[in-house]
Amino acid sequence: MSRASAGFRFGALLALIALAPAPAAAAPPPVTGPIQAVPASIPKPLNLRQPANAADCVAHVAGGGTGYYEHVAYGCSHPTAGYFYLIWDYSGPADGFHIYRVDGARQDYGVHKDGTVAQIQASGTCFVVTAVRGSNESADSNRYCAYAVIRRPLNVAPAPR
Repeated sequence: MSRASAGFRFGALLALIALAPAPAAAAPPPVTGPIQAVPASIPKPLNLRQPANAADCVAHVAGGGTGYYEHVAYGCSHPTAGYFYLIWDYSGPADGFHIYRVDGARQDYGVHKDGTVAQIQASGTCFVVTAVRGSNESADSNRYCAYAVIRRPLNVAPAPR
C-alpha cells in the first residue's frame, strides 16, 4: 500500500468518524420511591365580596353566563330567599375554588367550578376562598362576613308647617 493511498484511507476514516452519531447517553437510574414534585405557587383569590348588582355577579360567571352556566347567571338576577352570592377576583390558572366557612371550625363548602362566583346558603357567617390546581391549594383570600340585613319600614312624618 502506497503512502498516498494510506493517507486517503486515513482521511476517509476521519470523515466517517466525524459523521458517526454520538453514542447515546446512559439512561437515568430508575426511581425507587415516591416522586416529590415541587408545587408551583398558586396565586390566592383577592377581593372576596358580595356583588354590587346582577351585572357584577354575571361578570364572574364562567362562560359569560351562557350555555351550561346560564342557570348561575339567572340566579344572579333572581335571588333566592336564604341564599346570597360571593364573588372574587383571580388571575391565574385554577381547576376550581374551595369555599370555606371560617366563623367557627373551618367548614368546607366544596369546590366550585362555575367561575369566580358561588351561591351560598347562610348568613351571619364568614368565608374565605382558595384556588385549587391539581392537588395543590392557594393561601386563603381575604375574609368576608355576610350578615342578614333587617329592613324596617321608615316612619315618615310630614314636615311641620
